[in-house]
Order: sequence, then structure tokens, then C-alpha cells
Amino acid sequence: MMPAAARLERWRHVLVLGVLVGVWQVAAMELGGFVVASPAETLRSLGEGLRDGWLPTATWVTLKETVLGYALAVATGVSAGILLGRHRFWGEVFDPLIALVYSIPKVTLYPVFLLLFGLGYASKVAFGWFHGVFPILIFTAAGIRTVRPVYHKLARTLGLSPWQRFYHVEFPAALPAVLTGLRFGFSLTFLGTILGEMFASKHGLGFELMQATTVHVVPRIFALILVMVVLAVLANGLLVRFEGTVTRQGGPSSAARRASPGAPGEVGFRSAS
Repeated sequence: MMPAAARLERWRHVLVLGVLVGVWQVAAMELGGFVVASPAETLRSLGEGLRDGWLPTATWVTLKETVLGYALAVATGVSAGILLGRHRFWGEVFDPLIALVYSIPKVTLYPVFLLLFGLGYASKVAFGWFHGVFPILIFTAAGIRTVRPVYHKLARTLGLSPWQRFYHVEFPAALPAVLTGLRFGFSLTFLGTILGEMFASKHGLGFELMQATTVHVVPRIFALILVMVVLAVLANGLLVRFEGTVTRQGGPSSAARRASPGAPGEVGFRSAS
């Protein structure tokens, strides 16, 4: 049987969704179908897109580009963040450059990506990566730099090697910040992919949105927006659940104790004697 708190949370979500749909319907009635498509018109257009096949195809293209760009952003962002977080010299060298590039409106650099990667999928993947890598890098570096001194003291007390100290103490302590960066990174990767498809593409949700906007097919515009919102919300929900699962596995202190050498069996505390 579902706990009372879980039932209350579910009903809260239903209430919020109902309010949003109600506001949407009122806006459609007040502003007219030339500006805002009603929920019914949006769902009808959504069904037509599914039946005709263009919507699943566009969604699949965008998901492939987003997932690949995000995977590259995670790999490079976490690795670079660890490097800059653990080594002060490299942090002092690259932090100003990262801050400068991150402050630039990224859409202004899209022509450069087109020149480098062409009009195909690669430019969308690269542009998505470019949007997503910076929050991952910044949050990872900040998490490593702000590990509490007590954890470093614990690692020295347990006699951990530099690799053990990083793997069992520093990274677990920085994990909440890293996971937050991963959530922000996915949202921005998705945004970058959509923008890339809107400006120079013949496939994907962004391309379809731009086409619908050009010919002013309002129900299709809202159907595409709805699909993008649902994808973003689902992805964020999965990442939030993953974050909660990982952070419940134990903090750096428990990991360090398991890694400490000299204990009976496999791992444990050093003998007090």
C-alpha cells in the first residue's frame, strides 16, 4: 500500500498539472488559436504527427544527437573538472579562460561549428556538447575543491594512497556537486541540440519546430513544444532519481574505511595496536 506522504505528493503533482492545463486552456480562449493552440488542438496535432511518422523520426534524431553530445560532455567535463579541481596550477591557468568562454552567448559561435563540422549530425552533437560541458566541468571542479578538510585528515589517518584518497574520499565527497552538474549539463545539451537543429538542419525536433513556425502552424508548434517539455522533464526526473540513489550509498568516510589497508579480511580499520 502506498504511504500517505507518497499519495499526497502524487496528488500534488496532479493538481499542478491540472492548474497548468487550465491556464493553458484559458490562454487559448482569450488569445485565440492564431496565437495559442488549445490543449485539444495540440493533442490532435500530436496524434497526427505520430500517425504520419514524422514526429517519432524527428524525436529519435534529436535523442540520438542529445545522448551522444551529453556522453561526450560528461566524459570531458568530469575529467577536466577533476584535473582543474585537484591541481591548483591548472585551475589558475584555465579558470579565467573557462569563465570567458562560458560568458559568451553560445549561439553566436554556431557558424564556427558549421564550418568545422558541416551541416550534418556532427555539428548538432558538437554544439550540444559545447552547451553541456561547462556546467559539468565547473560543478565537478568546485566539488573537488570544496571537499571538507576533515575528509583529507581521515584519508591521511587511514594511510590511503593518492589514488585511494581520490577514489574513496575526494570524489565521493564531491559527488553531490558532480551530480548537480550532470543535471544542468543534460538540460543545456538538449537546448544546444535543439538550437543547432533550428538554425541549420533538415532533421530533428528543432528543424520541425522551425518549419512549423515559418508557416505558422500553431497546433504543430505547441505539439512540438509539448514533446520537448515532456522529454526534458522525464530526463530530469531520471537524473534526480539516479542522484538520490547514488548519494544514499554512503559518504566518503564509509568508503575510506572500506579502503583502508591492514584490516582483517579484505578491508577495514587499521589495528589500534
